[in-house]
Amino acid sequence: MSNLTIHNLADVPKYISIVVSWLNEEWGTIKNESIDQTLAYLSRNTFENPGAFVLIALENGSPVGTASLVFDDMPTRPELSPWLADVYVVKTERKNGIGRKLVEAVEAEASRLTLSKIYLFTASNTALYELLGWQLLERAEYRGEQVRIMTKTLDAMSKREQGQR
Repeated sequence: MSNLTIHNLADVPKYISIVVSWLNEEWGTIKNESIDQTLAYLSRNTFENPGAFVLIALENGSPVGTASLVFDDMPTRPELSPWLADVYVVKTERKNGIGRKLVEAVEAEASRLTLSKIYLFTASNTALYELLGWQLLERAEYRGEQVRIMTKTLDAMSKREQGQR
């Protein structure tokens, strides 16, 4: 039986190099980023930017996925912020609900931070986000790809729930 837990990467920094390798392998070429640039990006969003965070999913103690909340994921649309970004699940664990749980965890933390709306862009995974209540905002070309910019309005936690934390 599996045991999936989701943690803030800042609380388990020993996994940073794994997340850097995932992000660089998946998007480094598209972003034209080196490993060092990916590490700097991850460090900013893990430790330096207040409100930004990176989550890591561990299954039975092994890293299996990540997702982030960042403020500047699409430089061509600076008026849209913050962004669900870097949703990644290792290939052998895809289709097991880990991506959905990571997205829901980012949404829950964003809501706890009293953010009312978040954005994402994707070239391929629209179905997952639509199932989770995301709405298409527009189609665009970004970095030579056709992408969909999506948005979700969050239900802010009630003051009672915030007071219990």
